[in-house]
Amino acid sequence: FCCHRVTPTQGLAGEYKEGAWQRRREGCCRPRREPSQRPEDDTSRRGSLDSSCKLIKKEGSGTELPMTGDKVYIHYTGTLLDGTEFESSRGREMKFCFELGKGEVIKAWDLGVATMKAEEVSRFICKPEYAYGQSGSPPKVPPSATLVFEVWPHSSI
Repeated sequence: FCCHRVTPTQGLAGEYKEGAWQRRREGCCRPRREPSQRPEDDTSRRGSLDSSCKLIKKEGSGTELPMTGDKVYIHYTGTLLDGTEFESSRGREMKFCFELGKGEVIKAWDLGVATMKAEEVSRFICKPEYAYGQSGSPPKVPPSATLVFEVWPHSSI
């Protein structure tokens, strides 16, 4: 899971392009597998999001991270890459809750939220294979869509 701090000063598409350039420059992503190598043979990809990214917008506090099986409470806003919002927990009385690492949410959330500290605010850029895949989530999320989520955790129990 690639991570780096960004300063949100430009449009989302610009941030995504800048983030991809910065990841290559800093060498923080795992190397791409050879085309002849099957994904199931590539152990460097297990449990990572090298085809997606986590952009840390606000550093969290402490060193404690949630663990698999923890119930985590988050707020989030989901948009398409062009900025069209398709879902948000803002304005809801209840925060969104799920059990971490149990497949209750898209893969990007299980992997990304596991790396978040208390009070951290992050943006996840999720390739389709870590979101809703080739089928999408009609009518709001088209097939094979790259999604962007701004996520901020509240607590775990």
